Amino acid sequence: MEDSPLSITANVTGILTFAVAILASIYVRIVSLRSGNLELVITLKSVQDNVHDLMRMNRQNPSELRKSHAMQRDDGPNIRRLKHLDLDLIATELVIYIYCMHAKAFDDSDQLVDSVQSVLSTLMDAVDTSRYMALNNALAEISGIPVQESSMGNIFLLILRFLPSHWKYTETLLYASQRILTAGSSPTLIRWYRVRETVSEKVSMANSSAEKSEKVLQQLSQQQNEVKNKLEELTRLLTTASQASAPPASVRDSGSPAETHAQASPGQQEDIERHVDAEGSELETTDCCE
Repeated sequence: MEDSPLSITANVTGILTFAVAILASIYVRIVSLRSGNLELVITLKSVQDNVHDLMRMNRQNPSELRKSHAMQRDDGPNIRRLKHLDLDLIATELVIYIYCMHAKAFDDSDQLVDSVQSVLSTLMDAVDTSRYMALNNALAEISGIPVQESSMGNIFLLILRFLPSHWKYTETLLYASQRILTAGSSPTLIRWYRVRETVSEKVSMANSSAEKSEKVLQQLSQQQNEVKNKLEELTRLLTTASQASAPPASVRDSGSPAETHAQASPGQQEDIERHVDAEGSELETTDCCE
């Protein structure tokens, strides 16, 4: 009995669908592996320079690092808030850095963790840790981050322990499954995907702290501009007042007391002219009588 055209079409469609699903899964796998490596590199580079600068400053001059983040008595509320946000950002970046370095399975892990913890301890000396817990939380989190190892083989060994011992080719099948599931991957990527969600949350926190710091800086800049404008206006008023109160240059040069009087108004000029005319008439009358 021959298959109908509809049956043949359905079979071909099913085979093509299965092939497309396999190709799509391979494509997704390749993209996820590529994006995983790229995410790890970008995240590490975004915090690496700042963390290295902090560790270098802490080695060379810890008192200067402590002083730059200490709260001063004359600090205004915006300055204090800006320093708190800066400490939040530093603490978050240090945690992100340790997570990324653990994913890369870095050498001398204990020494690097000690350096980061030393930076946190220096900064903790500059603030009141009883009221400000971000540095304490970061220090506790870094101390609790385990050095991760690729445990895919351990998982399959655990599965093998619960399987019946009389099954044939059990180890071969599990080994083949492990190679298929980890195809194209690496221990670094496996470690990265374990902490990727946590690091993403930390990156969001760091971005939030950076945005808040930018807003505070804008407020401080606006306040400085307002103070600058007021000082310029006050300077202009003082300059105008000093110019109005100063005598003319001709008066300063002549030195004659008679010339220092103010200019007469039009009404005063008319009175002076009448007075002069009256004196002139009296003089003429006197001359005539004589």
